[in-house]
Order: sequence, then C-alpha cells, then structure tokens
Amino acid sequence: MVQQASKLRRRLILRFLDNFYAKFWRNILPFFLLMGFGIIYFFSSTPTYLSHGVLYVQDDSLLTTLTNVRSNNYIWVSRGQTVIEQFDSLMQTDAFARAILQRTKWEQELQAGVPLDELLDAVRQNLWGEIKGEKHVHIVAQSDDPEIAFQLADAAITLYRQWKVNLAVSDVNNSVAFLQSVMDDYQVELNSAENALRTYLTDHPDPAFGLRRPGEEAAQIAILTDDVSVAERRILETRAQIDRIKLDQSQALQEVENTYLLVDAPTLPLEPEYTLTQRIIVLFIFLAMGILLCIGAGVGATLLDKTYRYPVDVHTDLYLPVIGRIPIGETAFPAEMLGVNDDDDMPPAPMPLNLTQHADTPPTLIILPPSREVTHA
Repeated sequence: MVQQASKLRRRLILRFLDNFYAKFWRNILPFFLLMGFGIIYFFSSTPTYLSHGVLYVQDDSLLTTLTNVRSNNYIWVSRGQTVIEQFDSLMQTDAFARAILQRTKWEQELQAGVPLDELLDAVRQNLWGEIKGEKHVHIVAQSDDPEIAFQLADAAITLYRQWKVNLAVSDVNNSVAFLQSVMDDYQVELNSAENALRTYLTDHPDPAFGLRRPGEEAAQIAILTDDVSVAERRILETRAQIDRIKLDQSQALQEVENTYLLVDAPTLPLEPEYTLTQRIIVLFIFLAMGILLCIGAGVGATLLDKTYRYPVDVHTDLYLPVIGRIPIGETAFPAEMLGVNDDDDMPPAPMPLNLTQHADTPPTLIILPPSREVTHA
C-alpha cells in the first residue's frame, strides 16, 4: 500500500512538472497578468478620507412604531431603515444633490466650467447611508480631499434634517397661507362695513337734542353695526386659528429636533482610511492569486493529460512490463531535468534489448525474441 502510494505520488509529480514546463509561458501568464494589475492598482489608487455623522432616530410613539410598515403591508421595518430608504431616495433627486453640492468646494469647480451632471454623480458616488442597529444611522462621505469629505457629510445631515422639518411644517404653512388669504378677505369686508356705517351716519346725522331718531334709520344703523361686528369677529377668530397653527408649527419643529437627534457631528478627517500598508497588502493578494492560478493551470493540464510518458504510467495503467525507452535527446523532459527519477522499484524487462544510435541515423529500438540477439540498425 505504501509502495503504491509512493508510485502514485511520483507519477503525479512527474506529470505535473512535464505539463507545467511544456507550456511554461502559457501557465505562467496569469501570474504576470495579475502582477501587472496589482502594480497598476497600487500606483493608481489614492488615499481616501472618510467623514461621517451619526443620527439617533427616536420613536414618536408605540402606535407609530407598530404602523411603520413597508408598502406591502406585512414587513415591519425599523426607524433607522426608514431613514436610510428616505435618504437614498433623496440622493436620486437632482434638487437634493444640488443643494449638497452648493455647500462644498465642488461648487467652485462648477463655476470653473465642470459639467453639473459629472459633479452630481460624484456627490452620489461618494455619499451614502449605513444603518447601525435599529435607531443609529451613519451618514458617510469619502473623498481624496479631507475637506470635501467633511463638507459632504455635514451638508447631507443638515439638509436631511431640514427636509424633515419642511415636511413636518408643509401642511402648517399651507394652512397659514390659506387662513391669511381668508383673513384678507375678511378685512376687506370689515372695511366695507365700516365705510357703509360711516357714510350712513354722515348722511343721517343725529337728531336735535331731545328728539329720537326715526325707527327706519335706527334699524338701518343696527344692521350696519351688526355687519361690522360680524366682520371683526371673523378676523379675530382667523387670527386665533393662525396663532394656534403657528404654535403647532413650533411643536413640530421641536419634535423633529428630538426625533432626529445628531449624536456625532461630522469631523474633518486627519488620516486616510486607505493607507500605504493596505495598498501593499492588496498588491500581495494579487501576486498570491497569480501563483494560485499558475498552479491551477498546471494541475488542470495534468488532469486532462492522458498520454504515457514514463514507465510508471504504463506499468500502473496497463499492467504491462516496460522493456525499453528511447534515449534522452538534446532536450530532456522537464522532470528529468530536475533530477526526478521514475525507474525505482520497476520490474526488470522480460526481453533483451539494446538502444543504439549511429552518427548518421536517428536512434532505433529493435526488440527480438529471447533466442536471438539485438542487432544494430
């Protein structure tokens, strides 16, 4: 058993070395390709700076948490996941990305003639959100310029919170604008009622002392006075509604501030995240992958090779004795060049043989029966 395992191991080594060196440049090509890719990556990669801020998203109420579901109405999601989805949706809009761009040094490049679409794509590629737990959201920005990384993260957090504020008070602002327009109409009615009363009193002055105003005039004055009172009351009620809505607006602003709490503000990164050591490690990974691919190419060629090159192949697969081999020419097999011998423990040849080689003719192998001798060809 040990002898068979040794023969099998020797056979595999012989065939692997032969197949690997037979197509040496083909098998070694993956190593040089990946080494080239690694060198290009090493010199083309630049240090990257990261800046991030952390938002803590609180639940408004138990009911809000239980009813905060996706559109399919059966998968519950956390508040942090909702924030990430909203932020990703906003990043796809040009208005939000343009607002972020205005708060960075890239705005100067836009003024210098850089296309707007190119800068907006750069904003989207270098800015993203990550969820850390159920309620912690990280807004991360990267750039080869630490100041731009900081500006991107800071602008994204500020504008997102401002968007939430605007969303919370948008209905309030619409209501205030509507009531303000209604109050203007009420003010016009009040002015008209006061002018009508003033004109009627001018046309119908008070009677002399001791005399009463006629009943018709008194009734008309009462009607005009009542119109003025109704108009004044409408204005007062509208002003009260506007005050209540503005109070609700203040509460909504405070609620947004408390719901989306800024735990860690973005800071200016001082050291790059992608250092020289990491670049060297990546280069060695490319080299290791190239070596593995070279070995894999040799192993694959060995497994697909069905030829017989050594006596051990014939003896192992065909169970036949080996009576001779063609002498080694000017170029030996790679395994023989490395000194690997496959003739150990092989059974002796059953027939006499001789290998001859004349100066004028190629080597010829003649095998005769045991009763005759080998002649030279």
